[in-house]
Amino acid sequence: MIRHSNYEHEEVYNQLAYTLIAKKEHKKELEKEDLDYKYIGKESLEEELQRILNDRKYYGYVIKTIKSGDLVESEIYPWYGSKKDIPRNKDRKNQRETQNNLNHKNNQKKVIRLMSCNFTKEDYIVTLTWQDKYYPTLERAKKDFDNWLAKVKRWRDKRGLPPPKYIYALEYLEEGETTKKVRMNIHVIISGTGRNDKSEQLEYRDMLETKWTRGSRCETRKVVPDDYGLTGFAKYITKGCQDERKHARKWNGSQNLTKPTITKNHTKITRKKAENMFRDNNFLREVLETTYKNKYKFLDCEANVNEYVSGIYFYARMRKRD
Repeated sequence: MIRHSNYEHEEVYNQLAYTLIAKKEHKKELEKEDLDYKYIGKESLEEELQRILNDRKYYGYVIKTIKSGDLVESEIYPWYGSKKDIPRNKDRKNQRETQNNLNHKNNQKKVIRLMSCNFTKEDYIVTLTWQDKYYPTLERAKKDFDNWLAKVKRWRDKRGLPPPKYIYALEYLEEGETTKKVRMNIHVIISGTGRNDKSEQLEYRDMLETKWTRGSRCETRKVVPDDYGLTGFAKYITKGCQDERKHARKWNGSQNLTKPTITKNHTKITRKKAENMFRDNNFLREVLETTYKNKYKFLDCEANVNEYVSGIYFYARMRKRD
């Protein structure tokens, strides 16, 4: 049986119905996990579900799993038995804006996944700035960064360390009507030594700062992941990437970055199970955790629909249990 699941499901199912977040409450030194539920659909939940049930098109559900280090993302959305049944976004009026927002969101997800795959609390976040009254061009800024990175690589090579993994974003404001020159910053996440030698780690951290000679300030700190890994930092350095004209952050990474693992399964989630997941929040979390053999704990989930088409799109995040 042919199951068509390669289509822009995020673009089609772009109307958020509800969010579901795992909250932690501490009572008498016992940790209790609760669900914070927020329904924001225009119709009631049952009316929305009934509209979906009334559709007679032949479709099932695919579960797409993206594993990035300790983080797991689960995308559950319809597959269709016929290409002609694959839905399209009919909201032409806002289609361009929707596509731009989706592109930016996917760009952020790419950075989040790469960071989750490659960096831990043993690595470093570095902020590189230029000295006062010096405003480099974009090309000059990239050359300065490359020169700093070459020095870091030579330091590591002399001590038998492999080339570092890194992701960087250059933050800048181009010339415009309101400004002529603006100072640039580079935000970098870079791998540590990977050795249990505290004196070498301190030497490495000092080296990251002293090898930057273009400015009077270079801030270095250890990576501090939370339940969502490095999602916050990844969003921060990419938050301006959708604005190509003025304030923007351009990111890039090393060639030796580990990529996330992506798999699909077209049989684990039946149509009836997906509809029950939409209706029952506890059942939704239970299905997600048992699907991954309880190796991951539930963090949050969004349920998305489209008033013009059938089916539901779930986007959930989980983290590997300690």
